[in-house]
Amino acid sequence: MNTPITPNETPTPRMTAEHWARLHAMTEEQIKRNALDDPDNPPLDTYVAEKDGAQTIHITIDPLSARWLQEHRLDGGKIAASLLHQFVEAQLGNKSA
Repeated sequence: MNTPITPNETPTPRMTAEHWARLHAMTEEQIKRNALDDPDNPPLDTYVAEKDGAQTIHITIDPLSARWLQEHRLDGGKIAASLLHQFVEAQLGNKSA
């Protein structure tokens, strides 16, 4: 198993201007293919709500977060869906959810 995450662990490096330029020059299909071909970037299963009109989305999370979720046996998709719902509710001013 991976070593435990510590608070002092070095974060993933940020993208440079060169990285962004290369990304913006790619098509959506190239971006998707590159992401799926990256062994350090496995797809994260996403949460699909059992409500009418729910949509499936795919997100990519950083390796540190992915490892933390695995170590704590948590479903990142459900957490992301819940956080997004709370955010939207707050933006709409609807606190009834």
